Amino acid sequence: MREASTTAGAMLAAAILIVGSASASSAAAATSATTEEEVGTKSVLQAAFSHHVELDDALDISESYPGDVIGVRFENDQVVGEYFLGGDKSPAEFLAQFADMYGTQPEASSLLVAVDYRDPELAGSARGSSPAYEPLAEIDVSGTPFVAPRMTSEDATELRESNRGGPDTVSAGLQKVSASSATAAAATTIRWQPQVVYAGTIRSGKSQYFYNSLDWYAPYGPKTLTGPIGIEFEINIQNGASGTRGSVVPGQICGPNFRDQFIAKNYNLNSWSISSYYGGVSKAYPYADLNDLFDPCGLNSMAVGLASPYDLPNFPAGPNSSLETFIDAKVGTTTSSLVSGNIQLVDSSRCTFNGTFAFTDCMGLQGVDPAWKYATSRGTLNETRAWKANPQKCWVSADYGRIAPVSQPC
Repeated sequence: MREASTTAGAMLAAAILIVGSASASSAAAATSATTEEEVGTKSVLQAAFSHHVELDDALDISESYPGDVIGVRFENDQVVGEYFLGGDKSPAEFLAQFADMYGTQPEASSLLVAVDYRDPELAGSARGSSPAYEPLAEIDVSGTPFVAPRMTSEDATELRESNRGGPDTVSAGLQKVSASSATAAAATTIRWQPQVVYAGTIRSGKSQYFYNSLDWYAPYGPKTLTGPIGIEFEINIQNGASGTRGSVVPGQICGPNFRDQFIAKNYNLNSWSISSYYGGVSKAYPYADLNDLFDPCGLNSMAVGLASPYDLPNFPAGPNSSLETFIDAKVGTTTSSLVSGNIQLVDSSRCTFNGTFAFTDCMGLQGVDPAWKYATSRGTLNETRAWKANPQKCWVSADYGRIAPVSQPC
């Protein structure tokens, strides 16, 4: 039986300490194709199973798959994410962490397969089948579909309160500020934005964790968006290095192992996930934004996105913790990084929804049209505040980000 945690740090520490025996599958020792040197030269696609299976069965299947398997995607109704083989978590450790957070098991839906980079620019216009590429073939699996128990309301409440520092912290009072202005704000262009965001990054054992816990006041929220628009929920860490990733200009080229020189590495993650107690998460096509080719050398972005957020189900009326995002990253080489947070709209017009491209490669290539009726971003912590994660930092941003964020215990 799980014990309730009183802080986000306690919950995540518990998640990493509840470790079972190592899996017998040799896939656990596999090295991800997405090393730092290969970032931007590979695309990660999904080879879907004919029906959902348990994680260990997926790992067994991966051993005979004729491709470069780097992980497993899971798609429960309430939780979607990916587990990577090249990380620091064994399958047993990951399953224990997943059970502690969500009170259930992951339903493996596909293998993650690294292929040569697929350029979305070759796909032509939006959502059509690319003339140059095809999705990976479905994997036929035997047996009956695996259906995991649902996350209970108690599990959801525990996760919510853990990510918010518990029910008695200063962050709980800030929610009332947002509630008082919800009606007025909903009539403006910011109605897609969460009113309250609880965010943070926490060091525990072999991992640096990043999370966003987001509240909307229904009927407003992601479903108010229209058109080829996605949302990315990000926490950024900076170290002040100059230059641009992918640059060939002398003096602008990043130094060796530059992605390691933060509190966390933004490649070869252990896992990521996004959850909603209300279900239907997979309909919004969640993804981790791992393509950083045009980012500054001094920035590691930790982001989870939704390619079609308007396809989420309706959230119930009233204040709700409607989404929780989570990233389990490898620890970097430093103990301190500047930290900031942002939620932004991105363009999905270059994406297909049939598995032809990785969403991290096709989202946002065109940039969001400034003529659109939506405000295109909602900050949770401006980098000019110069807050540092040493290596932990947690905060709450209320009232659509129109008031200053407040630091809170992790």
